This record gives sequence, structure tokens and C-alpha cells, in this order.
Amino acid sequence: MKRDVVLLNASCEIINVIDWYKAVRLIMNGKAIKSYNCSHLYEITTTSGIYHLPNSITLIDYVRIPFKKVSLTRKNIFFRDNYTCQYCGERSIKKMTLDHVIPRSRNGQNSWENLVTCCRRCNVKKRDRTPDEAKMNLLRKPERLKKDITFAEVERILQGEKNENE
Repeated sequence: MKRDVVLLNASCEIINVIDWYKAVRLIMNGKAIKSYNCSHLYEITTTSGIYHLPNSITLIDYVRIPFKKVSLTRKNIFFRDNYTCQYCGERSIKKMTLDHVIPRSRNGQNSWENLVTCCRRCNVKKRDRTPDEAKMNLLRKPERLKKDITFAEVERILQGEKNENE
């Protein structure tokens, strides 16, 4: 069972998702406390008994986090496209590749607007052509990812809390 914990700043802003071990260290060192709105607890078995760990913790001191853009990575492109081929609509987590809408051989850049998730079959079919030349339509126009993966993980953790409480 994966025991991820949402780490909140002192102002209750989401900072990151951390593993349970780091969360326990932050709490034991007096740097974090259980979030006031947290009702779900993980049971961690230790040599001295069972420790109840909340699924979200809040830092005691405010930490200034500078704004950063979402980086262009393979994982973020797959996340943006929901692991779905942008040509045929096939959805798979393991069999997806990246495709340049305008091929690199034609000076296509590595950018949010030029990279899409693509299944292997469509990638081979499209080859070194534009979608128009290959007579393949994009399901969605590619654009910059606005939401970081961290927020999706937070949603997953909090949804898990709601599903277990129901």
C-alpha cells in the first residue's frame, strides 16, 4: 500500500507530496503537525506499536516557495494527454511514445505545442510527415500544461480518503 502524504505550508498552500517516512521525520522533529482538516489516518506498524499518520501535514513555519513553470518532460506530456494517443484515442500507460507534430527533421521544436502522446502504431504510420500529409487528425491541439502533476497526486490522495470514508 502506498502511503503518500500531502505537505502543506503554514499558510495551508500545497507544497508537495512526500512519502510517509519523510512525513514521520518532519512530525517527530517538530517541524510539522497534523492538518486541521485531516480525518484520514494511515496505520504504520512499528516495533513499539501502531503509529497513526495523517494523510496531510502542515509545516509549523512558513517556507517561501518561488514560482516555477511546469517543466517539459515525457511524464508531464503523458499526464497532459491522459496517456491517450492523440491520433486514434487508444489509452495505455505502458505502450505510449512521444510524437513531434512537426517532425524534428523539418525543424520541429521540443515544445509543449509540438509534442503529443502517441501509440506506437500511429507513430509508425505518421513517420516523418505532418498530420495533414499523413491524413491523421489530432484529437486535441497540444498546449502548455497548466497544472503540475503534484496537484493530481494530491487529488488522488484526497479522493482515496473520501472513498475509504464512504
